[in-house]
Amino acid sequence: MDLTRNRDPVSQVLSEAKIGRAEVFAIIDLRHKVLRQGHPIEEVQFEEDKDELSRHYAAVYQDKCIACVTFIDAQWQQQPAWRLRAMAVEKQYRGIGIGKALLKFALNDLLNNNLMKTIWCYSRVSSEPFYLSFGFVSTGEHFTYGNAGESIEMVLKSSENLI
Repeated sequence: MDLTRNRDPVSQVLSEAKIGRAEVFAIIDLRHKVLRQGHPIEEVQFEEDKDELSRHYAAVYQDKCIACVTFIDAQWQQQPAWRLRAMAVEKQYRGIGIGKALLKFALNDLLNNNLMKTIWCYSRVSSEPFYLSFGFVSTGEHFTYGNAGESIEMVLKSSENLI
C-alpha cells in the first residue's frame, strides 16, 4: 500500500494511530527491523532501556507499532540532557507525518512534565532535515557511526521551536 499517493489512508493512519508512552518490549522489534535489520538485535537493545528515567514512545496503528523513539537520561557537554535514540518509522508509513507527530508528542510530554532539558542525538545524515525542522542544529561534521552509517550529532537546546 503506497500511503503517499492516496490521501484517505494517510488521514486514517494519522487520525487512528495511538501515540503515547510505551514499554521497551513493545518497540524493540521495530527498532531492530528499521535500524539494524540483518544485524544482531542486541545492537538496538540499550542498557539504559531498563533505567526508570528512560522514556519510550510509540505510535500504534491497528495494534502494530509503526513508529518509536526513546529518550535516555544522559549528559551533553557535562550538562544534564536527554539522548534521543532509536527513532524508527515502519517503511510504509514514512513521509506521511507519523514520525513528526510522534516526536512532537514526546517533546511536549517532556515539556508538560517539567522534564525538558537539552536533547541530543546522532542522526543519520538522511534524517538531518527532519530534526532541523524541530529546531535541532548540527554540531559538527559527518562521521560513520557503526552499522548506522553516515551520521551527524545534533542538539536541541531550547523548547521555543517546538511545533
